[in-house]
Amino acid sequence: MSTDRFYFEHKGTVKKSLSVKREWLDKVRSGAERRFKEPGLIVTFEGDQKPEEWVMVPMDVFKRLMDDASDAVQDGPKR
Repeated sequence: MSTDRFYFEHKGTVKKSLSVKREWLDKVRSGAERRFKEPGLIVTFEGDQKPEEWVMVPMDVFKRLMDDASDAVQDGPKR
């Protein structure tokens, strides 16, 4: 799965927990680098409740996203 800015890998489970493997993170980072994109891992929990998705990104990416969001708030809406 991919967007203009991100390359994602997706993992899902029907259980209440999921162990994240380092090889998954290495694979998504490698795939993102080949595409000149930011890496992300989407995790979906689908048990007996409504499916819920979570996203993991490296800390440096998260900090940039937070900075971008803060700048957007400070700059106000685009006209």
